[in-house]
Amino acid sequence: MHFRELTYLAFLVSRQAPRLLFSGGIPVESQIEYWVAGKTRTDQWMRLMKATELGHHPPQQGETPRVGTRAVESLAAEVFITELLSRVWAAYSCGLDQLGHSPQVEPLAHSVLMGHLQAVERMRRLIGHFSQDGCRMSQLIQQLPEIVAGWTDQLVGWISSWVPVAQYAADPDRAAEFASEWRTQGTQSPLVWKLLRSLIDNRLAALPEGPLGTGESNLRLGMAVLGSLPREAIVESEFASLLYPYWVSRFAEQTQILVDQTIGRED
Repeated sequence: MHFRELTYLAFLVSRQAPRLLFSGGIPVESQIEYWVAGKTRTDQWMRLMKATELGHHPPQQGETPRVGTRAVESLAAEVFITELLSRVWAAYSCGLDQLGHSPQVEPLAHSVLMGHLQAVERMRRLIGHFSQDGCRMSQLIQQLPEIVAGWTDQLVGWISSWVPVAQYAADPDRAAEFASEWRTQGTQSPLVWKLLRSLIDNRLAALPEGPLGTGESNLRLGMAVLGSLPREAIVESEFASLLYPYWVSRFAEQTQILVDQTIGRED
């Protein structure tokens, strides 16, 4: 699963938050799977960054930047952009716990977010080192953390207009302001969502591909989130054609596991 799809998944979870929050909790097994996938992916990111740090050699005068610069930009794009889902899912999980759903799921989502933020800070330092050494990094990549922070505060602000979870935004005060604005949007809210989606589409289209080797962790994490959502929330969304095939795949896998377990008991 690509980081672009995880970005749209964050958008879906946030937009569907009122429906999801008040329809019940999520299976603890899915949240454990999310935690494992998140930790695995963070470990992969850290190893990739360490390898880049050890292998980086500043270009000599007149020498063009090496392929390593593009590799750093690809990794940075994934690390920075997927912070959106980590924050949105933590906010949503917190909201579920506040509403009294059982079991408690916020701690696992919080743990994934904390690890993700450590990776973000290390990535920012790595980009800083490359820039200081004369490697020209994409302006979009350098601005991406602030861009994602703006999206995050809007999406978490929307969730916070239903339950107080603004602490999971990049800027809690700004998210609280967005929450107040969301509550007064009324009939204008569809337009706001459309504009935000357009902004996200444009930025995602300009980003490089993500790093090799993290797709499986992204898929595992995305499937854990999708497995926590009701079918209707996906098929009735604007991302149905993109995300529903993943949901069907997960449902088929779970069904096969049940069938195998049943056959095993009969044997």
